[in-house]
Amino acid sequence: KRIGIAAQWTSQLLVGGEAHTGASEEEQRRIFSVAGRLAETPLRLGPVSARASALADIADNRERLLAQIARAANPFAALGLAPGMLREERASIRTKFRKLSLLIHPDKVPENLRPRAIAAFAKLEAAATSIEAMLQTDAAAAELLAKIDAAHDTGRLIADPAAAAKLLGVEEGCTAKDAKKAIEQRFFQSLSRLQVVSSKDVERALRTLEVAEETVVRGTALWTAADADET
Repeated sequence: KRIGIAAQWTSQLLVGGEAHTGASEEEQRRIFSVAGRLAETPLRLGPVSARASALADIADNRERLLAQIARAANPFAALGLAPGMLREERASIRTKFRKLSLLIHPDKVPENLRPRAIAAFAKLEAAATSIEAMLQTDAAAAELLAKIDAAHDTGRLIADPAAAAKLLGVEEGCTAKDAKKAIEQRFFQSLSRLQVVSSKDVERALRTLEVAEETVVRGTALWTAADADET
């Protein structure tokens, strides 16, 4: 049963999708244009997904899943998928969605949980659809995007140059030119392949990379970041 509610993520494969690949000069210009527009705005990161330790403190399985989905800042977190899990679960995203949905389907929860369940079910289904579309388009690019989102969810990228350097594959305190070059070479072509099926996810990833670039070039920590698994 499909629930008629707007969801956070929407993705679809379009006719002519071959024009939206890293090999397309037009698509490369599109990615650079989006990155340029983001650079003109103040750099900040959005909310992070719920951390594992916080979720582990919730004893009830249904409540834990509702919290996981509600706090998810990206589709991978909604389904509880770490970057390394994507390849092995590539063919079973829909199966994982169905398994999780059994706990939160609006027809299977108490009446007092129904409003939360409706929102969670819609968000979970949209996340599964988005991930499936990304994996079908380019599995390696989807895994790279998941790594960017996972780095964002640590909450360390603004404060910790070491975390930013690890994500970008550069040395702490490197020049802005070197950081930009690393981002362009390591991320832009792959992200451009996902632009047609998940533009909002790509835009979020580009903003994360912009923040990481600023942090790694700064080279000094702003504060001591908490462990990634702490609340």
